[in-house]
Amino acid sequence: MIGATLVEAITLIAVLPFWRDLAKGFTISDLGSDLRADHPDFDAERDRLLHALCLASVSEEEAAERLLAVAARTAPDYVPRVPDDDYLPYELLFPSGPAQRSQRLTSVPGDDLSQVRAQEDLQRLNASRR
Repeated sequence: MIGATLVEAITLIAVLPFWRDLAKGFTISDLGSDLRADHPDFDAERDRLLHALCLASVSEEEAAERLLAVAARTAPDYVPRVPDDDYLPYELLFPSGPAQRSQRLTSVPGDDLSQVRAQEDLQRLNASRR
C-alpha cells in the first residue's frame, strides 16, 4: 500500500515517479536530479497532470513522508502473502523504522509537523475501521 486512498496513491506516483528507488537507499535529491536531467520538463508535466486530475500539488518531501506513513501502517497486519504452499509474507519495501527511513529518503531530516500528520492519518484510519 502506497497511499491511504486512491487519490493519495495517484498523487504520490505523480510527484515521486521514482518512489520504488527510495527503498533502495537513494535520496529524493539524487533521484530528482537524475529525473530532471533526463526529463527537463518533468515539473511542468507533473503540474499539468495534477491539475487535469484535480489533485493538490505536494512537495516531494511531503509525498515521501506520506508514503512512509502508509508503509509503516501496512506492517504487520496488511502484508500480502505469496499464494503458495507456505503463504510467506512479501518482503517490506521500507523495512526499517520510520525515523530511519525519513532520514534516508531526504537530505534534510523530517520535521515535527510531518510526524503529527502521520499520527493524525493513523488516528483517522483507526477510527474508520471501527
